[in-house]
Amino acid sequence: MTTVSQLIIYCLAPVVMFYGWYRVDLSGETIVLPLIIFAIYSIICVGALYILQYFYPHRAINYILSFSLSSANSWYFGIPMLLALAGEKYLPLLILCIAFILLYENIVWFYLTYRTSFKPLQALQKVAKLPWLYALILWIILNLFHVTLSVDVMSYVDYFRGGYI
Repeated sequence: MTTVSQLIIYCLAPVVMFYGWYRVDLSGETIVLPLIIFAIYSIICVGALYILQYFYPHRAINYILSFSLSSANSWYFGIPMLLALAGEKYLPLLILCIAFILLYENIVWFYLTYRTSFKPLQALQKVAKLPWLYALILWIILNLFHVTLSVDVMSYVDYFRGGYI
């Protein structure tokens, strides 16, 4: 890893997101809202990209604007606001929703960005290399099989959280 951003994207962020996901029990009730949010963000981004191509001939501006329209300041504004309104009872669900927003950003955004330079299959292959997907798959598998991680593993993961913040 040669840059701090690579360290964050490929090492710290997936571990921290896994930790957040791990604290939430996977069920039909808890997964519906994050999936709806993921779908809404994706539809806004792709829809805006499609509409903007008729107004701006420059492709890079279209991508920047569509990403701006479909992004949120969830970490700095969303969490404190929802905690104030709903209380800590819904904190795990809130973290899961925000994690799916980040997942959207790291799947849809990266795919669309890669599509500017690569064919669709190549762009999907590049997205498949992102560790976020592996963190999500690991969380789903551990949750479905009710595997609990030891205290030692969770304390080790806590070091990653400190590095991410």
